[in-house]
Amino acid sequence: MKKTMTIALALVLVVALSVAGTFALFSAKTEVVSNTFAMGGLIPENGLTLKEHIAELQADGSYKLGTGEVASNAYTVVPGVNLPKDPYVDVTFLKDAPLCYLFVEVVSTLPEGLNFAVNAQWLPLKNGDAQVSGPNGGLVYVYSEDGATALQFNTNKAGLGILAGNQVTVSKNIADLGESPKLDFYAYLSQAIGVSGPHEAFSVFSTTAQP
Repeated sequence: MKKTMTIALALVLVVALSVAGTFALFSAKTEVVSNTFAMGGLIPENGLTLKEHIAELQADGSYKLGTGEVASNAYTVVPGVNLPKDPYVDVTFLKDAPLCYLFVEVVSTLPEGLNFAVNAQWLPLKNGDAQVSGPNGGLVYVYSEDGATALQFNTNKAGLGILAGNQVTVSKNIADLGESPKLDFYAYLSQAIGVSGPHEAFSVFSTTAQP
């Protein structure tokens, strides 16, 4: 009796294992949807530069712009003789750059009789009715093209001149320059997306631009 029961159990196990071996589930799967992330709009080394051409003194006491690029010039002023000066901004940016604002700050302690104007493409950066001051105490301007100030700098933009006529005009009546007058320039670049406008974008550089 015990022998017969053992054989029967063995047969049941064999049948159960045989059924399990042929069992399969309906199934399906997709290919992966993958996302990668990288910082956008990174400025490459020397991607934003500000320079001007060397002002070469001529035999008659006037100046002429040469071909060499310099970070500064020094002038001897002669009444009635204008001074050539061509500060300009170059932007070399990445292919996938976001919309950006380009700013310049002009710091002037020039006395009456030494005058300059900013090119029309540089619009005064306003906080209400007042023009914004930069971190160096100068007036700030934002670059525009066709009326737009948020620009796609995904191609090189070179030679964006700042001064109208590339000169400082000198009055014939100037007699005194005062103490160490200067005319300095600074350039800034900031993203345009994610902010309410150029005023907020510039606030990253200067607390005076904050609302």
